[in-house]
Amino acid sequence: MSMTPYKHKFLELSHYAPALVANQEERCQRFLDSLRPEIRHSVATIDWNVFGNLVESAMRVELSINEQRSIQDRGQNSLLQILKWRRVPPRIRGRGDLRLPVDQ
Repeated sequence: MSMTPYKHKFLELSHYAPALVANQEERCQRFLDSLRPEIRHSVATIDWNVFGNLVESAMRVELSINEQRSIQDRGQNSLLQILKWRRVPPRIRGRGDLRLPVDQ
């Protein structure tokens, strides 16, 4: 679940257990403890006491992670496209390098 729906669900459920999130610090700690490890490790270095700031930071980390994955996916797709092509022996009738699909 991405951060925005998770934040809404967390806030919705916190109404049913107000004693567990009685103040900002407790709410921040509960939210932080329940984040995905890859996000939690990035935002856990700060002692959060304002819930909105914690959520905003977690959302920025999630966005960064998603961007990195997207870049990696595009890079892998590009590499796969390159690997589908192979070089033909040097220059055929002056046309330069000709690339043909790899036989499958």
